[in-house]
Amino acid sequence: MKSSLIQPILAILAVIATCFGLGMGLRRLSPRRRWLLTSIFFLLVVSNFAVEFKYYISTWKGYGMKTVLSQIPTALCYTLGPSIVFFLFPFLAGWLTLGLKRSPSTERRWVKIVLISVLSVLSLRSLAGLMMPSGNTNTVTQYAPNGQSYVEWFERIDEESNWQIQFKTTTRTQPIFTRNTVHRQSLATWDPTSTYCLLSDAPDNGNIYFWLFTYDTASKQWQQTSLDLLSSLAAEHSKLDPETRHLLRLGLLKIRWVSPTVVQIWVTTNEGTFLLRLDATSPDHIPTVEKLSQAQLDIK
Repeated sequence: MKSSLIQPILAILAVIATCFGLGMGLRRLSPRRRWLLTSIFFLLVVSNFAVEFKYYISTWKGYGMKTVLSQIPTALCYTLGPSIVFFLFPFLAGWLTLGLKRSPSTERRWVKIVLISVLSVLSLRSLAGLMMPSGNTNTVTQYAPNGQSYVEWFERIDEESNWQIQFKTTTRTQPIFTRNTVHRQSLATWDPTSTYCLLSDAPDNGNIYFWLFTYDTASKQWQQTSLDLLSSLAAEHSKLDPETRHLLRLGLLKIRWVSPTVVQIWVTTNEGTFLLRLDATSPDHIPTVEKLSQAQLDIK
């Protein structure tokens, strides 16, 4: 079974379990209590779902309507199912409690007491998981134009507030690329056809790392290439005074795709501002370098 089908199946099973639980639990209640309990249940589910779904949608700001609409089914699976399951436990326990006095058999009463205890423990665990930090927060997501792939940044609060970068697709649960870094400067830009993605990370002012992700239409897989785009700038800087050549300082200003295969990168160094042009189809991935100014320009 494909991993992309697991979450929708779990969501469907959660809905079926909820309908079954409602039918079995409400069957013995008075019409007034039945209406009240059902209303409260669905109110909690809808309110929790609305909060989660709003957060999920907020990560798609700036993208076209087509991309947003294509991701709504995924958002429903990841928010509606857990919302139903979370509130199903305590309400099943409540229904069993109301039915205790209707059980004439002592054996049946003990069975219900055990079930109530188990459901109560599951409810407390669900509540604790909802209230405790999930291990990542401050998530930023940048989707490809076609909405099928994306780069995600999030803060690992359980890892001394380090940041993690992941390259993912909507068709698989495991990331294609993962990098632990610091929250300083990182950019990801997609070409207009969603075939290439250039990812950069500058954890300090002495290093900038680049990765090129290329979608192979034949194998329908993403290929990852680590790029050394600044070696020529480092070589020029090394010709300076030996006492200062190790003090190369780098800054990433902007990345922009000017065509489906050509990307431009603006960087600053001790020597000024430079423009790099990279052809993504080039086998050696060596960019052309143009010095724009001796000063550090403000590129927007």
